[in-house]
Amino acid sequence: DAVASEELDTPDRRDGRIYDYDPKLQLAVEIALATGRPLLLRGDPGSGKSSVASFIARNLNYRYYEAVITGQSSAQDLLWRYDLVHRLADAQSMAPGEQRRPLSDYDYIEPGVLWWVFDRSSAKVRGWTSQSALPQPREAAEPNRV
Repeated sequence: DAVASEELDTPDRRDGRIYDYDPKLQLAVEIALATGRPLLLRGDPGSGKSSVASFIARNLNYRYYEAVITGQSSAQDLLWRYDLVHRLADAQSMAPGEQRRPLSDYDYIEPGVLWWVFDRSSAKVRGWTSQSALPQPREAAEPNRV
């Protein structure tokens, strides 16, 4: 088939449609799937780690999460990160005297890949158990005082 041949000749688009397994890698993937354990892949840039993960996820109809780890990464980055820049921008965008609900730290927490993998429902609400559990703004006796 000309289309299939053409697809094989194109650079990897990481769309998960095609992957040529090494026998050792295939065995490792099968063991991880059979035991329900994670398979951590490591290797040089461009060695195919993301491609194999995308291929497996697509073919098993799993959700695919990806994280790039660098020398600047910390373990916390895989769990969550706090968006200080977004919080600062929101704080500075308030006009003097403008009444708005107090800024909540939870509004600026961004779940990392491990949070999504291990507790997707919690990651959707950034740790809150339900939308009704979110703290409601209090009426202050004096403006700008909590």
